[in-house]
Amino acid sequence: MKVTEKTHHHLISLTLIASLITTVTAITGVYFGLQTLTESARSNQGNMILTLNRDIFFNDRLYKVRQAINHKRPILQKNQGQSSEEDLDDYIGMFETMEGLRERKILDENLLNDNFCSYIVDAYQNKEVKEYIVYVRNYPNSKDLYTGFEYLATHICK
Repeated sequence: MKVTEKTHHHLISLTLIASLITTVTAITGVYFGLQTLTESARSNQGNMILTLNRDIFFNDRLYKVRQAINHKRPILQKNQGQSSEEDLDDYIGMFETMEGLRERKILDENLLNDNFCSYIVDAYQNKEVKEYIVYVRNYPNSKDLYTGFEYLATHICK
């Protein structure tokens, strides 16, 4: 069968249209795939914020530390407070963990700022917290302890 020039142009046109449709379909798939990933990341961050909030506000040990700081009362039992050094370590450690998550772009900085920065700054400015950090940094290989917490308080929290 002899292909005429007109038929040849129709085949080329159909091939181009099919290629265009395939390209548009692929781009649309990529777009919706990225949208799904973005929504998933937002959902994961929301769940993370809820978990961190639950730990800070509903964990009795961390709640006592937070309340002592908020009301400018002694924190540690050795200073007539209600919390152990482990409790204070866990409280500051939560913020240290948040900085690690922020630094790795797992936790959005704005969400961190909106939800926790006032507590981070309050803890950072607390004399007893500062003394505790100095104390634990005297242990061997501990000079960098809580640097993430301090970075949050001095550079991220506005």
